[in-house]
Amino acid sequence: MKGLGSLLNWKQGMNSRSGDLAGPFLSGTLLLFVLACPSLSQADTPKISPQGSKEMTTRTAQQIEQLKSQQTETRSEAAKALAMSGIEAKPAAVPLVLAAGEEEESIREWAVAALEELGTPLAEDVEPLLDILIKSVKKTSQASKDQAFWAVTLLGRRKSERALPHLAELLKSHPSMTVRQRIAWALGEYETLPDAAIEALHVAEKEANARLSYLAKRALEKKA
Repeated sequence: MKGLGSLLNWKQGMNSRSGDLAGPFLSGTLLLFVLACPSLSQADTPKISPQGSKEMTTRTAQQIEQLKSQQTETRSEAAKALAMSGIEAKPAAVPLVLAAGEEEESIREWAVAALEELGTPLAEDVEPLLDILIKSVKKTSQASKDQAFWAVTLLGRRKSERALPHLAELLKSHPSMTVRQRIAWALGEYETLPDAAIEALHVAEKEANARLSYLAKRALEKKA
């Protein structure tokens, strides 16, 4: 049950290791959904026919629009539907990252569930994700930290060369320790790294924060 395990590990790690990102807690409803939904409980997502893909794309577009609604219930239902869509929710990656910073707990939970399962983001989403990350430097809200965490997560999955200079710099300077930890993880996902990123990881490896040091060391070991 890869999706459930990953989601639980993220929530536990954010609370027990850093104290920096409280994050939403899984409700009983969400747990039941994760256990019941095939897209979250199976490692391999079933392939969808071209006709089904077209239908799902239209539905996803509607759900993206619903995430912008002024009605909390509408946004929550849209996030829930996207969580049930698996990789078909990929076009909604950026709106879901923003939704991960919502005040309403149900929206945050469903957005996180969807982000866990949508896989690698589209190439066109790299710039908006970088924008979310860069702007988070000047913000202090928990919502901004949550959004930055997920922006980094998706950039790490994408392994975009465009993101590397920013990740290397923000590994050293981002005000949130949790985001810095996630950046160290993301850099570890790349097959090769420029000298600036390697240097930033060496600096992070010597940090007093045990988790940051561990993630930086692990990223460097992957490149050895």
